[in-house]
Amino acid sequence: MNGNPDYKAIEWVEIDPKRIDVTGRSINNQITDFTEPLIELLTQNNIPFSIEGGYIRIWGYIKPGQCVDFVLTNINQD
Repeated sequence: MNGNPDYKAIEWVEIDPKRIDVTGRSINNQITDFTEPLIELLTQNNIPFSIEGGYIRIWGYIKPGQCVDFVLTNINQD
């Protein structure tokens, strides 16, 4: 390996689909939720993912014997 990570060994990556913009102490923070567009993007590209505690987990590979509750979609059903 030349110092770069071996991406074939990545089991999963979690993304927090909500962005919090801190606006100040006396003003409420602004929260932007990107959950739906992110799910749509993953679905359109047939990328395996699950929802884990409010985070979106994108799966690289699954260990033998591991059970994952993937988000099922109705894509490519012409």
